[in-house]
Amino acid sequence: MTARTAWPWVLLAVSLLPGLLAVRPAAVAPSHPDGGQVTLAVPQPAGSLDPAAAANLAERMTAINVFGTLVRLGPQGQVEPGLARVVQAGPDRLVLSVAPRPLTGGGRLSAALAVEALARTLWPGVRTPATAALLAPLVGSGRVEKGQARYPSGARPVAGHPDLLVLEARRGQAGILLRNLADPRLALVPPADQADGQGYWQREDLFGAGGWRLAAWEPGGSLRFRALDPSAPVQSVTLLPFASWPQGLLAFRNGMVQVLPVPPSRWAGFRPPPGGRLQLARTGTLTWYWNPRGPRTAPLSLQLPEWPRGLLDGRLPSLSRAWPAGLHPLGQGHLDLWVNAADGEAVALARRLARLTRGQVVPVVVPASTLDQGVQAGTVPAYLGRKDRFRRRGPALPVAPAATAWLVAPGLGLRTTDGLPLWSSLHPFLPGGRR
Repeated sequence: MTARTAWPWVLLAVSLLPGLLAVRPAAVAPSHPDGGQVTLAVPQPAGSLDPAAAANLAERMTAINVFGTLVRLGPQGQVEPGLARVVQAGPDRLVLSVAPRPLTGGGRLSAALAVEALARTLWPGVRTPATAALLAPLVGSGRVEKGQARYPSGARPVAGHPDLLVLEARRGQAGILLRNLADPRLALVPPADQADGQGYWQREDLFGAGGWRLAAWEPGGSLRFRALDPSAPVQSVTLLPFASWPQGLLAFRNGMVQVLPVPPSRWAGFRPPPGGRLQLARTGTLTWYWNPRGPRTAPLSLQLPEWPRGLLDGRLPSLSRAWPAGLHPLGQGHLDLWVNAADGEAVALARRLARLTRGQVVPVVVPASTLDQGVQAGTVPAYLGRKDRFRRRGPALPVAPAATAWLVAPGLGLRTTDGLPLWSSLHPFLPGGRR
């Protein structure tokens, strides 16, 4: 066959290729991790690897695993040791013992480095509204934010004890501060990386204390990291963006990815593919907050336990069975229930409630900044979220655990922190359930 006569056959094969790739395999179980390599699917590629600017899933996972936070939130939302452990905890004061871990670029982690890394998130060019809010309970954070001080007065190492860190909180807010320290945006960035922060990161030399190093980064595409511990069961982790949920699920079925996030909009009626398992990780509590100065009305005819349970086939429990005291039915009216558009679980719950009440509850889905403005202006009668945004405490109803859901390949063990996969916990199961 000559080159001239072969061309029609080549064109035919190319034209059929997209259709062949789109064929959905019938009950194909995902593959096991291959050669110590695991691929995790992410909805969007990473734009910046600076933890302070972490917004999407890929950026937050990088912050947690490459740099690490002082404490972590476990699968049930409990505070666990991270790069530090709690030695003393009072209503206004925390003492943490920082593990002197080696940094990738040399040197060791210390309490002094932790103070600098926390202060950095409040400096001009790095500070974001989110990092400012997370450190608001820390004494002296406002002066750093305004440029009146380099470091918050409430964060200091203990003289003669380079591993001990004291954090002074505003009145009664030490518990809030402690949980905030688990947020990926407060991951500890050592001095070797601080000069190249935000959009100017070195693309191969990230010097965190988390035990992982950036190996390859395709801007707008995948990220690959390698473990620094040669004995780790998983030596390489790749974050692979997918364009749509069907594409991500097809990649999981074909064994191209071993861990896939399941968005809350897909929770209702979701069934894992053969061999895969659904793993939930609690990150907090979703609560219905009422404006203490607004109209106290609620649709009392709703059987509350059926509301969250229907979102994930009974896997997501209801945290309450009764509405707050002092509320009365809506009658013929309706209630606007505001939700943060970035909180997928709150949005899904609000929309399900709208269906259950046949339009008596109307979800108002807005960005966080718009929600805050509405709260300050007094135009928000109630909202569903993870923290009380009203200045004066009003009625509050715990609704359901705030959680993330992950589809995990068979034979793969996984733990989470703050709802995010810990790469160091990835391990293949051996026959008999052994590691």
